[in-house]
Amino acid sequence: MTEARVPTIYVECTTTFLHDLGTGIPRVVHNVVRHLGNLAPVRGFAVVPVYLDDGVLCAATVDAGGRLRSTSPAHAPTPERSRARRAIDGIARVMPPGPARDFVAAPSSQPGLARLLRAASGRFGARQPATLGSARRGGVPIGPADILLHADIDLATDFGEMHAALRRQGTRVCAIVYDLIPLRYSHIWPALPVRQFKDWAHRTLAGCDAVFAISRVVKEDIERYLAETPAIVPPPAQVIEWFHLGHDMDVVAAD
Repeated sequence: MTEARVPTIYVECTTTFLHDLGTGIPRVVHNVVRHLGNLAPVRGFAVVPVYLDDGVLCAATVDAGGRLRSTSPAHAPTPERSRARRAIDGIARVMPPGPARDFVAAPSSQPGLARLLRAASGRFGARQPATLGSARRGGVPIGPADILLHADIDLATDFGEMHAALRRQGTRVCAIVYDLIPLRYSHIWPALPVRQFKDWAHRTLAGCDAVFAISRVVKEDIERYLAETPAIVPPPAQVIEWFHLGHDMDVVAAD
């Protein structure tokens, strides 16, 4: 008799897995993967981090501490701050105080150079469609009892077809939303990332059974935005919740 498969939470973390800049969102993604791996079994779930490879979700690798670890040396994250972040900080240090320096020195969790570069590394080209893969293509077997959780932001991919197929088979689709700053303060952003972020936000809010905000303020802003934007039709009984980010001091070098 075949043993029943444990329901699985597939944590989509494509951008962090392939382009980890060591900044705000990747730090959250690493910790969601790391801590969910410990918490989910208590609720009867397995956890598998996944990334998109040619439009198909494939299993990502993790190290002994539960942090994401790319199989490609070119993409492997380092324990130190990323070279990109160090270069940005070096530029900021030689700039005179003022708005320009604030823009360059801002962390990626706030509007600034680091966040703009991170979005650019997410490939501002035409969106590629994501589809349900098969084992023959290396895809993970997402079933009706499973959950797909988008912990990352991937502006380059259209998950609409995949979300529709998953929800038809009974799979719950969820996403973390970090903020709506590019929509609320579009005047401080270039037009292209604003347009692509808007597309991503609308697809996410319309295609997910549950949305998890990183603070109560963000949760309330999402609810206001949905009320202001009748063109977005979320799934019936969509849940919008929030959680505390906590901290990751245990993975920061002592120096």
